[in-house]
Amino acid sequence: MRKRLFTLATAASLVLFCSLCALWIVGYWRMPAVQWTNSTQSRVFYFFESRGHFELTALNTPGWFPLFHPGILARMEAPVSIGVPFCFSYSSSDGLLYRSRSLIVPMWAPTLATLALPILWIVKVRQRPQHR
Repeated sequence: MRKRLFTLATAASLVLFCSLCALWIVGYWRMPAVQWTNSTQSRVFYFFESRGHFELTALNTPGWFPLFHPGILARMEAPVSIGVPFCFSYSSSDGLLYRSRSLIVPMWAPTLATLALPILWIVKVRQRPQHR
C-alpha cells in the first residue's frame, strides 16, 4: 500500500513538474494571471507568472470601496519583469484605501521541489534487487 501511495505521489509530482515547466516557458511570451475577489470585495488575491517568476499578492480594501467585482478572473497579458533572477522577494505596503502584501518566487524553486519525488523514485527503483 505504501509503494502504491509513493508511486501515485511521484506521478502527481511529475505532472506538476511538467506543468510548471510549461508555465515557465509560456511566461516569456504571455503573462498568465488569475484574480480572486471575495463576496464582500474586501480582499483580492492575484497570482501571475512572468519571465521566470511568479507573484502572489493579497490586497485588503475596505468593503465600502469596491475596486473589483467578486469572483474569479483569468487573463493573459504581455509579460513584464517582476524580479531579479534567482531571488525571492517579499513586500508590504499600506495605502490610504488598501493594504498590500506580495511574495515573488523564482520559478526554479517550485520546479526543483516537484522534481524531488521523481528522482527519489528512480533511485529506489534502481536499488531494488533484480530477479532473474
